[in-house]
Amino acid sequence: MEIIFFVLSALLLSGAAFVAISLLSKSFLENAIIIIISFLCYVSVSSFILGAVGLKTTPIIITLLNFLLATLIIIIFRKKISYHSLSSLKVDLKTIYIVFLSLGITVVQFLRIYGSDFSIKFITTDPAVHYLFSKHFSEGGKLLLFSNPFTPYNHMSSYPFLNYSNTGLIMALSNSEEGKVAVYLLSNFFYYFLTILLVYVIYRNLVKSNSLVISTIVILAVSLGYNLNGVIFGFSSQMAGVVMVLSLVVLKNNFIKSRIKTLLISLVMVGLFFAYYYYIPAAILSIFLSDFLKGEHSNIKQRIKGAFNFENVIPTCMAILFGFFYLIVLNPINDNGNVDSLASEGYIFRELYTDFKPYILFVLVALFAWYKDKKNNILYSAFISYSLFALFILVMGMVGKASSYYYFKNYYLLESFLIILFGVGLYLAKQKYKPIYFAYIAGSLILLIMTLYGDKWIQSRNELFNANPSINITAVQKFNIEIIPNTQVTFDKNQRQFMDYIVHNKSEFVDKQNHIPVIGGLLQKLWFYSYTEIWPKYDQYSLLSLYEEPSLDYKMWTEDVEKKPYIIVFEPDSNIWFENQGVDLKDFEVVYEQEGAKLLKLKE
Repeated sequence: MEIIFFVLSALLLSGAAFVAISLLSKSFLENAIIIIISFLCYVSVSSFILGAVGLKTTPIIITLLNFLLATLIIIIFRKKISYHSLSSLKVDLKTIYIVFLSLGITVVQFLRIYGSDFSIKFITTDPAVHYLFSKHFSEGGKLLLFSNPFTPYNHMSSYPFLNYSNTGLIMALSNSEEGKVAVYLLSNFFYYFLTILLVYVIYRNLVKSNSLVISTIVILAVSLGYNLNGVIFGFSSQMAGVVMVLSLVVLKNNFIKSRIKTLLISLVMVGLFFAYYYYIPAAILSIFLSDFLKGEHSNIKQRIKGAFNFENVIPTCMAILFGFFYLIVLNPINDNGNVDSLASEGYIFRELYTDFKPYILFVLVALFAWYKDKKNNILYSAFISYSLFALFILVMGMVGKASSYYYFKNYYLLESFLIILFGVGLYLAKQKYKPIYFAYIAGSLILLIMTLYGDKWIQSRNELFNANPSINITAVQKFNIEIIPNTQVTFDKNQRQFMDYIVHNKSEFVDKQNHIPVIGGLLQKLWFYSYTEIWPKYDQYSLLSLYEEPSLDYKMWTEDVEKKPYIIVFEPDSNIWFENQGVDLKDFEVVYEQEGAKLLKLKE
């Protein structure tokens, strides 16, 4: 019943809001996307405010808020809405094709990575943390900012929470751990899907007619590059940040100027701060730069004055105000997220500029056309702002003040901008320089055929004719293609059932300190803790200890008379431990096992 009321209230609120913003934009798709993104921001803001006053965020509370807000919207806008405003919303067959193409690609990629059994499969440690935070929110209704019981992650109390508050809220509707895992995995592709649609919406707004060929190329490009790479790495919060920035472009450029528009921009700006505040500085610069560049006055002072308008100042002030309370006033650990953290390195895909070479020609065509026509669009100011921000981080990196990790974080957003501009440039070439357009399409088809079939056929006949076939795709696309089938599944359904058994019999197998030795790889130990909330080390309770080997000092453990005689081993990494520690499996009896996982008891 709780699920039914939650869904009904969300649909009612979304429907009322959709009708209200139909006064501002005539595109059904972009209105629907903005409503979805606004709902994400609304949940995160509600969670923040409720937590600040000591209340929990639960599906019941959000359901009540949904009904109240929906009623308020209906009362305010009941006289302003007409049948004409709704019937004039545009939905064409080409847009429907794009939506289904994007959805199809999303489903295919989901199955390629996680499979139909929803296997946990990532290459970084980040997703285990995101899952733990989401699950904690689902069970307690509190942001880590206000309640952080995880000692190893005490330094992350102020971690961006838009992603885990929304994911956790949906998780709260499920009573099973399997359901929570499914929600988390689906949430990653939810942002992936939204990013594809947002890129299309922004591109479509910049061209006069919808070319199915160019639109398809744009969709494929954004589906296979850094957007997919973000899913593979499990950068959920960053993906949410990309979605927020792209939605700002849509709002600022496509919606009619009004108080509702200012409210929506303010909501998304605050949402961006809560999603991924690393992207905030350039976002603020971009909205002011947009109005500065479109100013009709030649006088610089007049242009600056025009940029500091109500529509820009209010959202900026709201973002800074909420950010101030979030990171300074309510932050229990003020060293998280400071400037020094920009120097921290991490695992990320790194390729300085070759990934952008396929786009650069038509990107320049779009930029030159924009400069010549003087047509204002926030996309161009956003592209300039985030390029300058990336350049700033690069310079900081050259003097040791910033890491390559945070520099390359910018590429996950910049690639979306480049693909949009590439699509615009290709469209302009088709309109004005048809031979160049058809030459590009023909050349691309030839290279695609050679990559998929020709190179392999020639090499199979005589390897000397094509000893090292070139891959006619970008480096990040090549990385994505190769890494997905070669990434080890951390936990499949069988191993999750194994962990469920441990949790259900926790009092028997786990010591008083909530520890049980887990022998396995780093990702297995991290995900074991996130899934069970049982610490997988015997003698240390720090995050750093999980990175250290051996997983268990067998001699020390056996000499401890107060220990519980149980250990957990996960294949294949546990085999190395048995060999290095000189442990004989015959010293243990198998208490419980699933494929790839065993609970062992030391024989007396």
